[in-house]
Amino acid sequence: MRQFLIIIFCLIGLLCSAQNVVAGFLPDFTLSYKASEQYKIVHKLESRFPSYNDTSEDINVQFERLDMQNFIERKIGLFSKLSLGYQYRIKDSAADEHRFIQQFSWTDNLTAFRIGHRLRSDQTYSRARKPEIRFRYRSGFQFPLQGQQLDAGEYYLSISDELVWSYRSPNADLENRVLAKLGLYINDKNKIEWGLEWRLEELFLEKVNHQLWVGLSWYKAL
Repeated sequence: MRQFLIIIFCLIGLLCSAQNVVAGFLPDFTLSYKASEQYKIVHKLESRFPSYNDTSEDINVQFERLDMQNFIERKIGLFSKLSLGYQYRIKDSAADEHRFIQQFSWTDNLTAFRIGHRLRSDQTYSRARKPEIRFRYRSGFQFPLQGQQLDAGEYYLSISDELVWSYRSPNADLENRVLAKLGLYINDKNKIEWGLEWRLEELFLEKVNHQLWVGLSWYKAL
């Protein structure tokens, strides 16, 4: 755990000293509860605070947006589920956005770690921009750092990679997101994760856009 935190702080320091680098902070909170044996309700709040290092060497951190998500999930198997969701996005300097989300996810539970998969599509609408559609696939694994079984009060590591294809007329885009997070499994109702998310945007263009985000997540179940 100590080495993981050292790497995070070193990368943050490098970003702060670089010129014209987009980085920032991504906090989020997820609340979930069962509606029945097959259905679950999930609410999520996520905000984004990018920082810009300009020529004056002053780091400018500012609020960019707030996402409010609501999902209904249905179990369709022992380790798989279908989800439908809606997101309302409040933006600091642009029109608000509405997003409709469809998702299928499944998990492979192995002896010492767990592999998760997620297929998602979404459609975003706004008065200020043309509609956007996206298709996403994420694969990741999670394993405990203390023994082969994760118990309350123990740490775990979560690593994932996601491809995001998007289309807004007349342009298409491809994005890759790599996440590495350290998690603390407090108990069956609470867990916390913090780590890094590296995004490569506009992969269809000659100049790829690089972004690095520090994430902090709290998952709460009722």
